[in-house]
Amino acid sequence: MLFILLGILGGILSGLFGVGGASVYIPALVIAGHIPQNQAQGLALLVMIPVTLLAFMHYRQKGFVARPALAFLILGSLAGTFAGSYLANTINPQALKWLFAVFLAYNGLTMLIRP
Repeated sequence: MLFILLGILGGILSGLFGVGGASVYIPALVIAGHIPQNQAQGLALLVMIPVTLLAFMHYRQKGFVARPALAFLILGSLAGTFAGSYLANTINPQALKWLFAVFLAYNGLTMLIRP
């Protein structure tokens, strides 16, 4: 039941904010699901495939996709994802958890501070 509720919450936030749900799934899987950080990240990535496609279709219908940047962003993301997933699998899960928390905190503070 916990994972169904987590899926619903992540899906709502993904569609509402475009965050992909991982910022919800990963902390919840680690804290409430007692899943190691690197496994939580892997699971969140797999879950994001259908979720991201569905949200993308809704955003595209409304014309909210910047098509000129799309191909370049995908190419860069593929290279970055390869490097990032390699690093995530070589870093200690506890250190990875701390890095992820700092990343979330930095993003949140930056969003609040900048106009």
